[in-house]
Amino acid sequence: MPDEEKLDDDFSAVDDGGGGGGRRKGGLFGFIPSIVIQILKYLVIILVLVAAMVVVSYVVSSRIQGADQPTNLNYISSPDSSVKPPILDWFNQLEEIRTNTFDADPSMVIIKVSIGYEREDAETLAELIDRQTRLTDSIRSYFKQKKKADLKNEEMLKRELTSRLNQIMNNERIKDIAFISFDVIDM
Repeated sequence: MPDEEKLDDDFSAVDDGGGGGGRRKGGLFGFIPSIVIQILKYLVIILVLVAAMVVVSYVVSSRIQGADQPTNLNYISSPDSSVKPPILDWFNQLEEIRTNTFDADPSMVIIKVSIGYEREDAETLAELIDRQTRLTDSIRSYFKQKKKADLKNEEMLKRELTSRLNQIMNNERIKDIAFISFDVIDM
């Protein structure tokens, strides 16, 4: 019989959250055993975690799919265009470039270029600084190969120059080109 008393003591020592020894077992709801309530709590926690994982995986997969789609960064600004250009940071440290055109009677081209790249991209800024001499040389040789008649369409020149400079850079980091000054002088 001492084993039965010990067994009864073990079961009565379990706290069911009822707060008193005279209350019925079953926790808050009385008719539901406390173990079932504990299981339901764990199930709710697991369901919330699964829902959070589904939301996170949806967001990550949609961003990955969005990164694979090409973006249209080669826009042509016009007064009636409803597409606003993205806000960029601008690299203005390239020196003014002077060169001659490829004509039989050459003209002088004097140009100051500013390079647009994504905002707060410190890696691109560092690369622009490191490749500054190479970028300046590429711009100079680009204009040296052009004839005076080729220099009339600035938007085309900007697109071609952006493409050319991105060949020097890693991962097409240059998003736009702006001409701070652009003069063609007959000699």
